[in-house]
Amino acid sequence: MEGALDGASCAAHAGAQATGTCERCGNFLCPLCTDLFEEDGWCEACRERAGGRVPFEREEDGGLLYRWYATARAFVFSPRDTLDRTRPGSLQAALMHNALTGVFSGLIAGGLGLCLVAVLARMVSRELDDVAVAVLVMSLAAPLVMPVYTLLATAVRGTVYYVALVLVGGGDARAAYWVTAYLGSMHLAHYPIAMLQRLPIVGAPAGLLLQLGVEVWYALQLTHAAERYHGLTGGKATFAGWAGFVVLACLVLSLVATVFVGAAIAVR
Repeated sequence: MEGALDGASCAAHAGAQATGTCERCGNFLCPLCTDLFEEDGWCEACRERAGGRVPFEREEDGGLLYRWYATARAFVFSPRDTLDRTRPGSLQAALMHNALTGVFSGLIAGGLGLCLVAVLARMVSRELDDVAVAVLVMSLAAPLVMPVYTLLATAVRGTVYYVALVLVGGGDARAAYWVTAYLGSMHLAHYPIAMLQRLPIVGAPAGLLLQLGVEVWYALQLTHAAERYHGLTGGKATFAGWAGFVVLACLVLSLVATVFVGAAIAVR
């Protein structure tokens, strides 16, 4: 909020004319507050309660790759504790971390694809030549394609999360996209799960349950973020945190239904 607020004084600096409000708690802020804390629009008290920055945003902690690794590890293995210790920071840094996660995801996927090409190359079958070439092309392109896909997925998830927050009285867009971008690191778990799914008999059902578990865990962390960063409680935080899961589930069920209906029509 810009401009002077009639009759309002700053909550932190006695006698100072308020010119805005904290995006988290709504307390009045004066020009001194906004100069000091313009980065996130929060008052000093909220910043102290929220904690520090994630490792990726602390350049003094080391090089870019190390900070990416430290942040990804924190959000994959202890996301709730990480959210409790940190506050929303730079959205640009969060999106950069998200893009790097996509690059490493692409390298993993590409490496697995190249291994598959090596296996196909040992098979004496002309029918597999085109398949091997297609897999090779996709493997080499994966590190370039995956960052774009990761950023798009984060944009969609972040938008669903933000809309859900707005519907229940939240609505800090920067914090919503910030936490969605960093929590995207959790989806690195999909790669070992995908390898597990290759096991005969038990692989497919076990992998499906684990994939579902990752999405449930992701929704739980968004729920906690809604409580911590947006001040929501109870059902409101749950609605915001699980909105993306429900949308994803509806899309998957719709796709499955479409496949079955198409198969039934083809059989007739």
